[in-house]
Amino acid sequence: MVEKKLFNIEIETKKLKDIFNVATTLGRELKLKVGKDGLNYQMVDPANVCMLKVEIPKSDFDVFEVADLELGVDLGKVNDMLKIVTDKKIGMTYLPDQNRLLFTFGNLLTSNSSNMPAF
Repeated sequence: MVEKKLFNIEIETKKLKDIFNVATTLGRELKLKVGKDGLNYQMVDPANVCMLKVEIPKSDFDVFEVADLELGVDLGKVNDMLKIVTDKKIGMTYLPDQNRLLFTFGNLLTSNSSNMPAF
């Protein structure tokens, strides 16, 4: 059985690292909103003093095949994985049947093992 992909992107690794690294200053997880125009998220620090809003337009991606959805992302696990990536490009795919966000780079495939729920 072929698994349905609701989210399949490819982007420069540096951009993806920047997208997630900036978020770690405010929290350990985020709700990533995916739509036809791009990706975005908003975060507020625990003291409600600082708000971060990040929007990544569709044009920043080499591959952008998405349906509208929201994904929970464990920033600690994602940033730990991104530290080992040396390839120029990285892919992300969400498989809803397994509730997995897969990352592909070079000849490797890894996923967020936390099984964080899609919102």
